[in-house]
Amino acid sequence: MLGIGAYIKWITYTCLFLGCFFLPFKTGLSNVGIIGIIITNCISLILYGSKLKQRIIPFISFSPLILFIPLIIGLVYSANFSQGFAEVYKYAFLGLLPFLGLRKDINIEKLKKTASEGLLIGAALSALFLIINNFYNFFLVEKEFLEILNINFTGENFTAPLDFHPIYLGLYYNMGLAILLFNNNISTSKSFKIITFALLVIAIVFLASRIVYWSSILLILLYLINSTAFKVFVSIITLLLIFIMLILPELDGTLIYKKTIDGVKWELSNQRKQDKNENLSDSRLARWKLGVSLIKDHPLLGVGTGQETVQLLKLYKKYNLKESIRKNYNIHNQFLSYAIKFGIIGTMALLIYFFRNIYYSFKFQNLLSLSFLMMVFWVFLVENVLDRNMGINFIAIFGTIMSMENFYLKHRDDSTSKI
Repeated sequence: MLGIGAYIKWITYTCLFLGCFFLPFKTGLSNVGIIGIIITNCISLILYGSKLKQRIIPFISFSPLILFIPLIIGLVYSANFSQGFAEVYKYAFLGLLPFLGLRKDINIEKLKKTASEGLLIGAALSALFLIINNFYNFFLVEKEFLEILNINFTGENFTAPLDFHPIYLGLYYNMGLAILLFNNNISTSKSFKIITFALLVIAIVFLASRIVYWSSILLILLYLINSTAFKVFVSIITLLLIFIMLILPELDGTLIYKKTIDGVKWELSNQRKQDKNENLSDSRLARWKLGVSLIKDHPLLGVGTGQETVQLLKLYKKYNLKESIRKNYNIHNQFLSYAIKFGIIGTMALLIYFFRNIYYSFKFQNLLSLSFLMMVFWVFLVENVLDRNMGINFIAIFGTIMSMENFYLKHRDDSTSKI
């Protein structure tokens, strides 16, 4: 007969697998898995206590919990408590799931393996479903083959059956690639790895997301730098560049080409409308400049929890950013978002989280952790990832596990790190 402790551990690992498996399918089902982990965390900590007594504060600085703390502080001076509380509630997993790292009864390597296998299988099945659906719809209309790279079959139209924004699926699929490249402990066959890698790459192409493409390229470069000799690395990069130069003219006119080339120019432009008031356009850079002006007005503490879009909307109306007004856009940059809401406190929380984990990922050659941090960092530059449960769940789960690994590697010679 299994004791209660064994049941608690089994439920934790099962919920972790399901929470990761459902990430690329249905966020609500992923929520159920995370809630299961949080409940077992509470039971385990009550029964067995915490493994960290003197190092809880240093652990917090590693974990996603440090990203949650500014929301509590910002709630105190928020102009609208109910809006602020709603945002705290939405971010709750960032504050609760990291307590997994305090438990005495779990094993970090098993957590990492379970989460990796759950996400990898879920991502593979998710990508397969979307690709089959995409080609089915494409062959129904009988267009020329390159038409499959146009708007009807890429981006949000590609992800529509699962109701996901392409950037979030891109995070999951790129994490799947990182697991295939850098986690050798997953229990899958070589054939499964090859097929899954191909499915994820094809799905990523159809996502038509510039930042997802960039993250994928960085992952491949990191793998090549770590796994190949310099001459081989240079040869592969040269061949890839030649291939890209040959294929780009063929893609001219497709949505993927327009978003990747022309879209970058547009988003980083600061064009002005041709009217007497010279109102700003709706590019990302235009919104970022307005966000910076808001930060300058509230540099120390920011505008408070739940007030980012409220304050930005006033500026959008002032400068007539019609598209931003219509869609009630946030700042589309997680770093600027934290600076707007929480001032220096929020900015420091993000920087501490990234710098501490990146430093120890480099130090201990933890390439899976480094890949995770790298892709999250780049996506943070163009998206408020933590404004949606799709992003919160991903960072709460993998941010917690990767930070736990870095923290305990740092303290592996201390008796409290033995698990």
